[in-house]
Amino acid sequence: MKVDLPLEMYEQRTEPRNSAPLLFVLALLVAGLMGWQVFNLPGAWLKRNTAPPDFSGMNFGIRQVWIEADGTWTISREGYLDRMRTYIVSSHGVLSRETEMIHAIDGNDVSGVSHGSAKLMAGGTSLDVEPSPRYWEMLKRLRPPEATGSQQEEQRTEDPQSEPDQTESRQELPSYLDTGEAPMESVTEETPAEPSVVLRIIATRNTDGTFTSEVKRDRHSILTGHEYFPSRDSFAYLDPDLWLTTNAQRFLHHLTVTDSDGHLVIAEGATVDLNILDKTNRDCIVGRDPISSRLFIVLANGERFWYDAQTLQRLDQDILPGEWRMEYAALAFNSMEYSPDLGWPLSKAAHDRLAALQMVLFLLSLLVLATAGRKAWKFTSAATTADSSSSSKSAPM
Repeated sequence: MKVDLPLEMYEQRTEPRNSAPLLFVLALLVAGLMGWQVFNLPGAWLKRNTAPPDFSGMNFGIRQVWIEADGTWTISREGYLDRMRTYIVSSHGVLSRETEMIHAIDGNDVSGVSHGSAKLMAGGTSLDVEPSPRYWEMLKRLRPPEATGSQQEEQRTEDPQSEPDQTESRQELPSYLDTGEAPMESVTEETPAEPSVVLRIIATRNTDGTFTSEVKRDRHSILTGHEYFPSRDSFAYLDPDLWLTTNAQRFLHHLTVTDSDGHLVIAEGATVDLNILDKTNRDCIVGRDPISSRLFIVLANGERFWYDAQTLQRLDQDILPGEWRMEYAALAFNSMEYSPDLGWPLSKAAHDRLAALQMVLFLLSLLVLATAGRKAWKFTSAATTADSSSSSKSAPM
């Protein structure tokens, strides 16, 4: 028996279900998630390996280089893509890697690398290279006062001569250290003295080799017109030879400094323009290879430049074995800041690809939101109109 259904029930059964609200909610979730990543809000997945502007080598670079008499290199590093913190290169060029940082080696380091501390001369006097005054000026510009006050006070307490006069001038920082900030305004009309590198000589022993009861500190200016920046430059010393870079790796110098005859003798030798500024914007290591007796400069990107130890003539250029690309970022699904021990390391290319993918998903979700919202509005409008029409037709006459 055939049963005729009311027209309203027939329309309700045959009407297609609207999926716009579900799609709208899904697109909204994707847009919120991708937007959080695109705008790099706290807890974003892509965490950049960045460094303070006053320490260009922090979180990435060569920490130390030790070279033994047999030609074995031990390199302490940080922030590289393979996350290997120690490279050991044998005299035959064979590379071995370790994940932990090595702070000391069994053999003697004969390269003369400063390792961030003073070097001992033949007569027992210590030699160190002071940061130039404009280096302290740079720190004052780039660090907030509350972050440096206690450190500077402690430094003045330990050694009143360790921090030179810091008279501000109208001069801007050199272009290779410029941070894009406005130059410091002058508080005095005095013309600043011509810069120079300062050797700090600390006498800790008497001429007979015994330790002195009174530590004597002397400061000697050398290399007029040049400046030493510890965060970028490096020095090496093997009595009587002193090698150092200045002006943030713009120049390489060779001097002779010794106290072997009972009194200090300083003589300036060769100076050459390095022309390696386009190679890296990080720190470097200067030292002498014990096998070939050549001088080397190792950059943070693994490039190694060879020079004659006396004339500073460039002899060769090569690259150390291994991975020397920076860990540009890390993919980590946590709320912590960047750490070289967390997440998956990413090169710059990989970071850029993931960032582009996030942006595409973000824009696509916005497009879907706009489309789904428009369809939902049309459906609601049509349903409202249909209900109104149906109510009008069924109203009693």
